[in-house]
Amino acid sequence: MTARLIRAEGQVSGASGRAEETRPAPRIPVGELVFALLMLVLGVLALIGAFRIHVPVGIQVGPTVFPIAVSVLLIATAAAVVVGALRGDRAEPDEAEDIDPNARTDWITRAKIVGGLVAHLLLIELIG
Repeated sequence: MTARLIRAEGQVSGASGRAEETRPAPRIPVGELVFALLMLVLGVLALIGAFRIHVPVGIQVGPTVFPIAVSVLLIATAAAVVVGALRGDRAEPDEAEDIDPNARTDWITRAKIVGGLVAHLLLIELIG
């Protein structure tokens, strides 16, 4: 006979007969960690680019202040996302959200958005 019996309610009964509550094993949020990694890479690249900006001699507040601030903010935010994800912090979905999980992806709308962005990139020099 086994020392523990698993009950349907999610509780484990030990040798003493007392019910102990079991918790599911924590799942690693891969998507959040990939997002944090991309933010970290973007922040580091922005920081490297900020230090490559030519600053004229004698300027106290130069053109690198804002890019450095944004880079540090990106890196700090990436670290906060990693810590939150590893601690298991999850947002609860809003009950009032009108989401249909069975809805199909509207590829035509996505193609219009991507086409608009590409047109903008190609025509920005021409149109001004």
